Amino acid sequence: MTALQQRRESARSLILVGDCLPSRPFCLPEWVPRGAAVGNLEAVISSREETSTGKAYAVRLVPESVEHLKASGFSAFNVANNHVYDAGPQAFDEMLEILEELETVQIFGTTDRPFAELELEGRRVAVIGCVEPCRSRGPRLFREEHVTPLIRSLRDQVSHVFVSPHWGKEGEFAHHPSPRQRRLAKKWIEAGARGVFGHHTHTVHGRESFDDAPVYYSLGNFAFDHVEGDRYPATRLKLVVTFDVLTDAFTEYLYIEDPSGEAREAGSAELEFFESISDDLASWDSWRWARMVGPIYIPKSEASWVLRIARDPARTRLLRTIWNLLPGTLLLRLGAAYPDRSWLSRQSRIHRILSGSS
Repeated sequence: MTALQQRRESARSLILVGDCLPSRPFCLPEWVPRGAAVGNLEAVISSREETSTGKAYAVRLVPESVEHLKASGFSAFNVANNHVYDAGPQAFDEMLEILEELETVQIFGTTDRPFAELELEGRRVAVIGCVEPCRSRGPRLFREEHVTPLIRSLRDQVSHVFVSPHWGKEGEFAHHPSPRQRRLAKKWIEAGARGVFGHHTHTVHGRESFDDAPVYYSLGNFAFDHVEGDRYPATRLKLVVTFDVLTDAFTEYLYIEDPSGEAREAGSAELEFFESISDDLASWDSWRWARMVGPIYIPKSEASWVLRIARDPARTRLLRTIWNLLPGTLLLRLGAAYPDRSWLSRQSRIHRILSGSS
């Protein structure tokens, strides 16, 4: 038995993190206790060079990148996300074959393996991976719509069920979930989930709880070096949450990673910001969401459409027309026209702090 296997078998904590792009080595911060770590693998690992022309950014890594997954010490990775099909279905199938060689790491979030099952101090826990409806949702990915019945079927088989959804495209690079996400999270908790730990937006979102079960709408980036990350200081704020199976307790670790990769624990300003975006959810509705998310989402989306149109003009112009007519887009445009000024001021301040300018 290897030292890694021994450590996992004796682990008492489940560790949940956000988006991972194994373009470089990565590991947990030194101040986070060791345990069975679970992350979201947001890239396709394939030898195929072609990528999707219909996306602003396609994320593909060479097969050698799998070595970073091996060295990370993680126990499981979710693949139900919007980037694993960036090089097409054959590349995704190739990636699953490559990842099957990771004997000590579980891959989950697919239709035939929707959840990871981990044993902690003799207790079995399940982490379900899923992705929301989107144009990039591949046929072999486990769908958000199927989570509730799976929770119900698992809750009598394991001690705890957790959900790890890839969601929130309406608030990408913002800091608040949509009302739809909140309704869905509550539904999953009522079905028997012990907690919900989201990702996809690349920024940390607020946290709340239903029936004493926590919902972290987005844990932000964990290790995701990407061109857009350089433009948004908020992507440097990261959240790791641990769950101790013996005490049934959750612990948060909020920290910042600077452009050089150096990590430091969050200070008072960052902690205050996280509490404030969590407090926002106490009086939340669609209009407030639109006024706080729209001012960021709309300009960012317009910039992405420009890149997509340059690569595939005819098809992308049609998709953009449809997107502009969606009720959610119309609401966010209205919110962008009438933004919440106090929120924009609060957001600007934390962005300045995270960029090191104040």
